[in-house]
Amino acid sequence: MAPKLSYEQRQKIKEQIREEELQSEDEEEQSTMSRKQIKKLFAEELNDNCSSNKEIKKHNRAKKRAFKRQEREKDKVEIEWNIDVGDAVIFKRAGEELYGMVIEQNADGKYRNAREAKYRGWVLVMSSAGKHWMNPSDLAVIED
Repeated sequence: MAPKLSYEQRQKIKEQIREEELQSEDEEEQSTMSRKQIKKLFAEELNDNCSSNKEIKKHNRAKKRAFKRQEREKDKVEIEWNIDVGDAVIFKRAGEELYGMVIEQNADGKYRNAREAKYRGWVLVMSSAGKHWMNPSDLAVIED
């Protein structure tokens, strides 16, 4: 059997254990950083050249403006349809072939890209079914 410890010996052992626990807690607190400190460190790493939020926002706005300017300065796609005002055209509407005449056109011009050039323009067509705004790609000119 293990020897019995006196009351004083047990109290000394308990006191030593408490002191060791307190020391380990202090070390842990010193080694762990608060959430705020960690965020600050990451922000400093990400934005070494900018010192404040105001400067970061200013820098981001300048980047955005430069990108928009660059997009505006790109070469535009110019399109010209073979449809003019007064042309007779054929088109499909609700599964039925209809004939009409172009009375207004705003489909020619410059656009940012080919897709926009193909689908942005509109032509006003007068037919027996009434006036219709049509995309020029849906129309076919009737040749003489």
